[in-house]
Amino acid sequence: TSGRNYSLKYFFMQPSLIYQPTTTFRVTLDGKYSEKSNSTQFGGEQANLYELGSTFKYNQAEKGSLQGGFKTVKIDYNGSQNSALGFEMLEALRPGINYTWNIGYQRSISKNLQLSIQYNGRKSENTRTIHSGGMEVRAFF
Repeated sequence: TSGRNYSLKYFFMQPSLIYQPTTTFRVTLDGKYSEKSNSTQFGGEQANLYELGSTFKYNQAEKGSLQGGFKTVKIDYNGSQNSALGFEMLEALRPGINYTWNIGYQRSISKNLQLSIQYNGRKSENTRTIHSGGMEVRAFF
């Protein structure tokens, strides 16, 4: 269909500052600037994304790790949000100010079992907060 015929041009810069005072703890400050444009003959859609965020990771040797992050994303977009192209250019977010956050915990229960718990949240302007999570148990044979 014509709604799925597009050609994206993409440019981004992604600086990152990492501080790791010990082998068990790391924190980062991340930024990203992206430009995306649809270059098909019926196109003209353009998105500019400005991101600023931070992540952390804490490891316990032979036991598990805790990790998380928070990110603010400002998006300027001139196309339709409710299309395959809009979804791709907006990275599943909305024009305006967006917030995303996550936290995860992974632990070895025994030599052959590993437990992972993950939580993700996001909030866009004029929308409800979305929460999602999951849990996984892995067995190694």
